[in-house]
Amino acid sequence: MLGRWASACWAPLLYGGDELGVIVALGQDLGEGDLAALEGFAAHAVIALANARLFEAQEALAKRDPLTGLLNHREFHEALTRELRRCRRSGGRFGVVMLDLDDFKVVNDSAGHAAGDHVLKGAGAALIAACRPSDDAFRIGGDEFALLVRDASADNARSVAERAAGRVRGERRRAGLSYGVSAWPGDGPTKDALLRHADTQLYAMKRERRFPLGAASGARQAGPARAGAAIQRERLAVASRVATLLAYAGNDEEIARTSVAQLHHSFDYFLAVVQRLDQDGVLRVVAAEGPLTEAVAGFLALTQSVEAGVNGRVARTGEPALVPDTRLDPDYLGRDQRTDPRSELSMPIRVGGDVWGVLNLEQQAADAFSDEDLLLADTVAGQIGAAIHRCQLVSELESAFLTTLGVLAEAVELQDSYTAEHAREVADLAVRVGVRLGFEGDELERLRYGALLHDLGKIGVPGEILRKPAGLTPDQRAAVEKHAVTGAQMLQRIPFLAPVAPLVRSAHERVDGGGYPDGLRGDEIPRGALVIAACDALHAILPTAPTARR
Repeated sequence: MLGRWASACWAPLLYGGDELGVIVALGQDLGEGDLAALEGFAAHAVIALANARLFEAQEALAKRDPLTGLLNHREFHEALTRELRRCRRSGGRFGVVMLDLDDFKVVNDSAGHAAGDHVLKGAGAALIAACRPSDDAFRIGGDEFALLVRDASADNARSVAERAAGRVRGERRRAGLSYGVSAWPGDGPTKDALLRHADTQLYAMKRERRFPLGAASGARQAGPARAGAAIQRERLAVASRVATLLAYAGNDEEIARTSVAQLHHSFDYFLAVVQRLDQDGVLRVVAAEGPLTEAVAGFLALTQSVEAGVNGRVARTGEPALVPDTRLDPDYLGRDQRTDPRSELSMPIRVGGDVWGVLNLEQQAADAFSDEDLLLADTVAGQIGAAIHRCQLVSELESAFLTTLGVLAEAVELQDSYTAEHAREVADLAVRVGVRLGFEGDELERLRYGALLHDLGKIGVPGEILRKPAGLTPDQRAAVEKHAVTGAQMLQRIPFLAPVAPLVRSAHERVDGGGYPDGLRGDEIPRGALVIAACDALHAILPTAPTARR
């Protein structure tokens, strides 16, 4: 069995009383010294193996919700992003199901949090049982769940959703689960579009189930107190949903769209609109939902002076306005008696202490808004202002970051003016290609920065080599090729740029393995690095480009 080897020795890999494996050495004349050395190797190897297993276990736990065992909120967004990339690259389809336990707060309030935890665990088990082997189930909030249904049409995903809803109802021994479904690519090209579509369906179902015996008859039988409690719970739920969704909004328009959509879809407002107060003293519509937007031609393009109207008064004074009957308010600007609302609620949106704009809600009936509605509007307006302020702070951080990039680019330019100009043009080209390939969000930004900094390591290459007009010697070529590693190491030290480092390191690899510094092949190369490499090569051979030095 030893073949051409004359002797062998081995040592067990023991850790905490468990045998992880065996390490074996083969040789011609192994002795006690070799065995001692092997035992030393085994001691080091077992620590590495144990650490690897612990890391793997911790990594798995970090993806799971500890109560239900389902995958968590972060993993949901990452899994959805991965599935989008896969389907864009190789074709396919999938569905997203958003689920929400109805009246879950009642369970906690009436039976305690232990009972609530029992319901959540049961719901998690029911969802797992309803899924196919290829599907994933997630807990994405307190009583909010999601399913990723792979290789499925909208009808397939809806069937899985109904099966899951049936199992959860059976687990709870009562009705009370709403869901919404979206399918890629029919319901939207991006992750945000898919989630908005599913959310819209989800909360439409919740509205229909608010009174299980029918809205009118249920209210009569349950009485005003129960109806009022249901409406109050819905207000709290809307405020909670808006806060959750705005955490992922990336700009003012998305924040406004998300907020008015949630308000309108939950309460069927005649109009829910966010207006921004611009420096010229004019209020402009950022996002709007409701029948009035269809009844008035060009509604989204309407403007209003801050000196006129109820919204102008609110923006000017910073004080909210609750108008029970618009016909009695001297500031109300009527348009058409056939479409004019009779009730209006307007709330200032503050960002950093200053009035940024106005959240306006309107209904056709008089006296449609109460003090509770005023409190809800105040809460949502505060959430909108906080989200916009967060985006402004992020923008300022990105501006400071771009300044840092400019300093790095200037440092490269001092070494080689061609490299700096080349990097900017490659970055522009790479972004255009990335958009065509479906890059978006953080991945597109990493591509931009990676392309801009792909030659950053040339800072460490002597200028006389970079500017040498003739061919390079083998040693000089090795010095130039080392710049890929140098650039990646520099970026690894900057937390914000660390995700870009792999692209910079691999930007000079080739699919046939003939690149540098690691000789990667095919799929071993990050796809962002492949884009940068292709754009780098294209720019180098364009007729208008100088001769590239590699």
